[in-house]
Amino acid sequence: MRVRSAALVVLLASSTALSAGAGERPDWMVLQIQVGPEGTRDLRATVTGRASTVEDEPALVGFGYSYGFDRLVDVVPAGAGTIRVSTTDRAGSLEVAIAPIVRSRDLDVSATLQVDGPIAPHTSLGILVFVTGLSFDESTITVSDSAVAVTTMTGAGSSALTAARATDEGLGVAAGPAAIALSSTQTRDIPAGIVGAFVSSAFCIQCSATWTSPTGGGAYTGGEVFRSPDAQAVFSGEPGTWRWTWRGAGVNRGSGVPVAPTFAAYAAVGDIWPLFRPLSF
Repeated sequence: MRVRSAALVVLLASSTALSAGAGERPDWMVLQIQVGPEGTRDLRATVTGRASTVEDEPALVGFGYSYGFDRLVDVVPAGAGTIRVSTTDRAGSLEVAIAPIVRSRDLDVSATLQVDGPIAPHTSLGILVFVTGLSFDESTITVSDSAVAVTTMTGAGSSALTAARATDEGLGVAAGPAAIALSSTQTRDIPAGIVGAFVSSAFCIQCSATWTSPTGGGAYTGGEVFRSPDAQAVFSGEPGTWRWTWRGAGVNRGSGVPVAPTFAAYAAVGDIWPLFRPLSF
């Protein structure tokens, strides 16, 4: 993991060639902002990166924000376009733009956190962007304030969770007239703290998922479609053994082959994971 820390001047834009560990290509970026004792107002921060295809894994984009006690993470397919979510108090918003590059398998990904009005002293804010099946080649960071301290971090270790993969402990199948019910369980030993979420646009019927971490766990029921952003769809925690179970019904298109969705993804961000942990957990 690479860490850079600096106090930024007004509307400073910095472009950086990203790096991870030896032999690794970065697939996540975190921008952390710490407001000083005088507070601030009308803050706008943007993280932009160009991601290129590196492996045969589902291309997903994860993103999240942290604003005081308000945190949220979501995961969408790489072709999702523009997504906008608001903070709980409606004073802030995060807009994520995912733009495929014409005649290329690359993506431009931009995440902008904007908070209007006063921001209390000592408030922590953050932006998370990660990809699976791709890696970031370069990034640009822009922050519109001189009274804040900024730390940027990059690293590798993002991964998708897909039913019926080689790492799956078992895929249960039950056929019906209109759909095929699936259940999938995966266990992974992860050496760093992670932040992730269930994929918000994964089509399914009566979907549900559970996860357990080294110190806790949670559950999420998505109905007909996983409709995150939703704090219950987020999982985060310490290094160690993680286990996910997904249940639902994929659409049977008459082929008799069960649909095996990519149901979640995470970034191994290390010690910064508590910044994006929903405080309801």
